[in-house]
Amino acid sequence: SRNTPPDAQGSVNGLMMASNALGRIMIPPLFGLLYQSGGADMPYYGGALLVGIGILLALQVIMLRDAELRTREVVPS
Repeated sequence: SRNTPPDAQGSVNGLMMASNALGRIMIPPLFGLLYQSGGADMPYYGGALLVGIGILLALQVIMLRDAELRTREVVPS
């Protein structure tokens, strides 16, 4: 929230809460289907896949933030 402009914080918070609720609704049935179709190990593989995707997205956000910070730096002349 520190990187979000004050006039957009409500929208960002709403989007975060909506995605959290969507995950709580969608993931249990999907993992149930994984369990039913692939056995007892498949939900763990699905969870590992989601964690991997989360790590890749977090690294992308860090790289974008660092690139933005580099463009903001003032180079003394």
